Amino acid sequence: MELILLKRFSQLRNQVNAFFTSALKKMKIGPGEARLILYLKKNKSVLLKEAAQKTITDPAAITRAVENLINKNLVIRESDTKDKRCKIIQLNSRGKEVAKEIAKIQKKSAQCLFGVLTQKEKMYFLTIMKKLIENLENNHHQGNF
Repeated sequence: MELILLKRFSQLRNQVNAFFTSALKKMKIGPGEARLILYLKKNKSVLLKEAAQKTITDPAAITRAVENLINKNLVIRESDTKDKRCKIIQLNSRGKEVAKEIAKIQKKSAQCLFGVLTQKEKMYFLTIMKKLIENLENNHHQGNF
């Protein structure tokens, strides 16, 4: 039974990712770049290192994403006034507009996925997801996974 659940979960994740990625492609934005843009939308200006940690992205990938977003004229990178070695990144005005578009795509994705569920089913699904995440985190911390 667990393997069937895992397979179905993978199918669901793949279909959601395909929908989201397809919509992002039209904007010439990759999924990692979109994740960073949405994080910056919520958090204004952040240290590059913090962005990597909070978006669960390795430092090399976050650096590439930032470079791409700078080249696309969506992000500004500056040195921290306290420590010139640290870099601060933030969305510029064009990046803020793109962030709004990505948020709309994300909302549409969520509506397509969860629109068929009742409010009660959504709450139950959230409860199950929370339980699964906590279980994985506990197993990871214990070295079981």
